[in-house]
Amino acid sequence: MNKILIVDDEQDLREMINLMMAKEGYETEMAQDGIDFLKKNDNFQPDIVTLDVMMPGLTTKDILEELKDKYNKPKIILLTVVRFSDEEKLIN
Repeated sequence: MNKILIVDDEQDLREMINLMMAKEGYETEMAQDGIDFLKKNDNFQPDIVTLDVMMPGLTTKDILEELKDKYNKPKIILLTVVRFSDEEKLIN
């Protein structure tokens, strides 16, 4: 497994994950949303996909449904980011 497709609507997160994976020797490709992912998946044929759970456009469920009929079925790692403002402190 050496090809990773990074799917996230936030450019900074895509680029950060891309840099980390490339540094570890993986061949990487990036997609900005579900439609972009479906286009790139067929050509790039990744072994692993990091998939943002909450993106505009296609839902995660829609994307996974589309993958069921594809020849290439990569392993999927679901990711999400929750950001808190200074006023919203996580209290233990």
